[in-house]
Amino acid sequence: MEFITFLSVHPHYAGLILIALMMMESAPVIGFFLPGTFILPLLGVMTASSNNSFWALFACAVLGAFLGDMLGFWLGRLGAHKWQPHILCDQRQRTAKRAHALINKHGLLAVFLGRFVWLIHPAIPGAAGLLGVKTYRFMMVDLPAILLWVLLYMGGGHLLTGLWLSRTFELVEILGLVLTILLMLWVLRYLSHYFYQRYHKKHPT
Repeated sequence: MEFITFLSVHPHYAGLILIALMMMESAPVIGFFLPGTFILPLLGVMTASSNNSFWALFACAVLGAFLGDMLGFWLGRLGAHKWQPHILCDQRQRTAKRAHALINKHGLLAVFLGRFVWLIHPAIPGAAGLLGVKTYRFMMVDLPAILLWVLLYMGGGHLLTGLWLSRTFELVEILGLVLTILLMLWVLRYLSHYFYQRYHKKHPT
């Protein structure tokens, strides 16, 4: 990925570029086309195989994602739902409507778990703002979700690459750690999709 290569060659630009990238990944509309679930593991790989600081880039990724979510939240408060459907395809319009329904039904649980579903999470903050979720409540749920999301995906890429490069663990230990990380990701994916699929079955499009 050219972006990851650029960050490796120019680490002094890494922080600002990463903040902007993750902000776009979490923002309404644009976020549908930037898969953070692929970007973050690659960043983790980069920090394990270069001089880039893991925690510095981790902080930048969290900050960028949080700013993107807050942008979506305030656009929802300001009535962006009035113009957003005109620039989204039919599928994305349905996704935005489902995000509204999920927030309306599950409240802050949808805000937390929605962060782990790439195909819907860019629409969640805007739906929360539109439906009148209090700002401090949104922030108190959204920020921990972002911290966990970035840590799992970016940390997984960093840890697995570091183990491969150092070769200090036996094969069985490495496989056990890989399976543990995959299990954690699967559990989060299952939980996030549970309420989404449940709603979809009751309200088919």
